Amino acid sequence: MITVHFSLPDNKPFDLSFDITATVRTAKEFLSYRFKTIKDNITLSNGNTFYPDDLLLTELSLTDKDVVQVSVSLSRNFRFLQPGKQTFDLPFRESATIGDAKVAISPKLKVIPERISLLYEGQDLLDDIRLTDLNIPYDRFIAIEIADDQIPTKKYMFMLQGEAREIPFSESTTLAEVKASLFTYAEKGTASIDLFFDGRPLKDDEMTLSEIRIPNNEFIIAQTNPIKCNQLRDKNANQLPEVEARPDTPINEDDIIVEGERNSRRKLAKNDGVLANMVSQVLQDAFAIQPPEREHDPPPDPVSDGV
Repeated sequence: MITVHFSLPDNKPFDLSFDITATVRTAKEFLSYRFKTIKDNITLSNGNTFYPDDLLLTELSLTDKDVVQVSVSLSRNFRFLQPGKQTFDLPFRESATIGDAKVAISPKLKVIPERISLLYEGQDLLDDIRLTDLNIPYDRFIAIEIADDQIPTKKYMFMLQGEAREIPFSESTTLAEVKASLFTYAEKGTASIDLFFDGRPLKDDEMTLSEIRIPNNEFIIAQTNPIKCNQLRDKNANQLPEVEARPDTPINEDDIIVEGERNSRRKLAKNDGVLANMVSQVLQDAFAIQPPEREHDPPPDPVSDGV
């Protein structure tokens, strides 16, 4: 632990103890709670030496009699309101801007500053405006709006199969992802899509749209390639049957051909048998003669019944 003596101008010194890993920034954070301000409003010095935030307190080379002077800049509280929630106050120094306020608010709202918009009286406030220049009364508040966490997109023009299409993509989209999306617009039977811009083919599928630097209203040509007949053919249709062969047994091509002929004959014989059964069933159904229905059973045959 390290103990440091602090003092405001014309005030009695007071002591604060810190861990040996504490920095000047750590001391400012403790002092900000004590004086109800923000750490940016606090300056620590000793004589003409002003201490930077990243300096360790153990590196200040202070003696037991040295006192660190604490200077607190003028600041005022500003009230903020997020829709559907309660207002809260935050102190800011006179030179603080709207951009500084977004940075200070972001940890509380758990969002990045770029998603925060601050409004006063319905007007969106620019980042470089100073808070004090707004002349906001203490009983009024600055409204907070949080933008949706969406990736910004840009609309790109494509010429696809003779038709112009405007499709939004993020600038980080790769050409492979663009092609995959264009398949949903292409006609059925499209095998692949090639992209061209400014008369040159775009062959690197890993390239992003931002790297191509396409000006607004410039077209990307999407050339579709249809599926060819040989791509529809069954690749296994003309394959010879597999023949089990041992490492020490040479493969005889005649055996492969004979085995293939046998399999073909078996298939033909099987198909012929199925066809014959179907024809037989049809003939039976067509020419079957059903006996007429009888109202009463005939009298018993005396010979067969043993009468």
